[in-house]
Amino acid sequence: MEIGFTTVTFRDKSPEECIRLAKQAKLSGIEWGGDVHLPPGDLSLAQKISQRMKEEGLRVFSYGSYYRTETVNPQDFLSILDTAKTLGAPIIRVWAGTKSPREADPKYREQVAACAKRIATLAKHYGITVAFEYHRGTLTETAQSALELLRQADSDNLKLYWQPNPDISRQENGRELSLLLPYLACVHIFHWTKGDKRHLLEEGKEDWQRYLVRIHEKQKVNFILEFCQDDDPNSFLKDCAVLRKLLLPQGIFLSSKGAEENISRVFPSNVLQELLSEIEIEEKVYVPEDLSKNRKFFNRVEYLFSTWGMPSLTKEEITQLLPRLKGVFYGAGSVQGFARPFLEAGISVYSAWGANAVPVAEYTVAQILLANKGFFRSDRLFRKEGRDQAGEFAHTFPGNYRTKVGIIGAGMIGSMVCRKLQDYCLEVLVYDPFLEEEAIREMGGKKASLEEIFSQCQVVSNHVANLPETVGMLDYRLFSQMKENGVFLNTGRGAQVVEEDLVRALKECPNRTAVLDVTDPEPPEEGHPFYELPNVILTPHIAGSSGNEVERMGEYMVSEFRKQQRGEPCLYEVTLKMLETMA
Repeated sequence: MEIGFTTVTFRDKSPEECIRLAKQAKLSGIEWGGDVHLPPGDLSLAQKISQRMKEEGLRVFSYGSYYRTETVNPQDFLSILDTAKTLGAPIIRVWAGTKSPREADPKYREQVAACAKRIATLAKHYGITVAFEYHRGTLTETAQSALELLRQADSDNLKLYWQPNPDISRQENGRELSLLLPYLACVHIFHWTKGDKRHLLEEGKEDWQRYLVRIHEKQKVNFILEFCQDDDPNSFLKDCAVLRKLLLPQGIFLSSKGAEENISRVFPSNVLQELLSEIEIEEKVYVPEDLSKNRKFFNRVEYLFSTWGMPSLTKEEITQLLPRLKGVFYGAGSVQGFARPFLEAGISVYSAWGANAVPVAEYTVAQILLANKGFFRSDRLFRKEGRDQAGEFAHTFPGNYRTKVGIIGAGMIGSMVCRKLQDYCLEVLVYDPFLEEEAIREMGGKKASLEEIFSQCQVVSNHVANLPETVGMLDYRLFSQMKENGVFLNTGRGAQVVEEDLVRALKECPNRTAVLDVTDPEPPEEGHPFYELPNVILTPHIAGSSGNEVERMGEYMVSEFRKQQRGEPCLYEVTLKMLETMA
């Protein structure tokens, strides 16, 4: 579900002012009225509004056309359709004639139904749904009449809006709503009492809580605020705040103490604004010590958002302090340090490993291409022995044409490296015992053993998951088989490398090179040979997301949360089974 407002709320505001109000109220979309803000047929204005909505990250919910379905010649509906299509509106709101059920005779009802069927058929060709406004003075004034009209029109492309009728009781409105639920496309929200007197939504919150219990089953229904007390923007903003609390799930940012600033790096203001259209969440970052201080607040929390510094909680702490928790969205890579107790408690965990994989894969490909040209040692030789010596050494390297490159581990990062290397004329050998040969071939590689990779490849790049069974798997037996000017690249984890064996192999063939973005421990202990060996390149774990790249991880988690809320397939959900093999 998503929250927006209809522009008829402020007929005196310009389209640009309406967009600003939506952003200020942290809404996710707008229904555009055809009476003032976007007249039918003004395709230029529709295009401009559509572009501005995209720029501001807002969705077009629908187009409120005020078309009266009673004409026998609905050709004038075509300009409405063209406008809605240009605007990008998935729904066109129409009125079911101009007579109430009491005033309409059977012939008039047939006329309205026939017109509705015609325009619904036309709209279906455009990929647009037609929805009747549930409104007094029309044939959709009551649930019984609305259902009869839908039956007569007999079109799967006809739906209904719903809004409470201020002339009847809450109980009667609830009964009407229950009957219409299967046909619901959108809900107009406001709080009026008899005589059409407008009030703040806060005063009708109890009524709406009861209505929403019935509506919540229809997850794809949009909720559109319509009208506010005194047509006042301040009243509107108050109503939007109430609506968010009524409709949106409650979330928090959680971090270990001292790591709170990572949240603002991964979820900066632009990413936070996207998230705020989906969930009620404070900018405040909570730490584990806070969880027991305000049990009433944290008992309502349904989702956690975090990144580097996510605290490790026990299963008992999770179930006691966060009893309604449904999911954890982790804006970083590995979840090994905290995920298991959450998963065992039945709570979903999502990780931005896909986003973190992108810069690692980019970094790896760049290093491979440079390594194949002899870049790393050439620089030092140039400075120490001159250009000629450096050039002579560089020409001992094969370059980037039909050269063998080895990838150890074809998980998220390794497979992405393989796919990116398809842009170059290289032969990629892949070691991954968990993948069949066909899967490796699809990503552009050829299945190989570790021995084949170390003995045949110019560059060997490690991307193996950090698991107990992978510790120390890369030893002297393998490093000693490297080419005399081969390069070992490690952006995975240092624990897979027997570092004294790597040092030995580098000393035995000084033209070999190791490019190490990770070691074990990080950094290497003082006095370690890595600091002195001229054929070792050390970088401070920079392959992963850094600088502006960290925002990508926050964006991935907002997108993943959005999919989860809409019941769409999620891309980065973690399972207990996955923890056995993932980094």
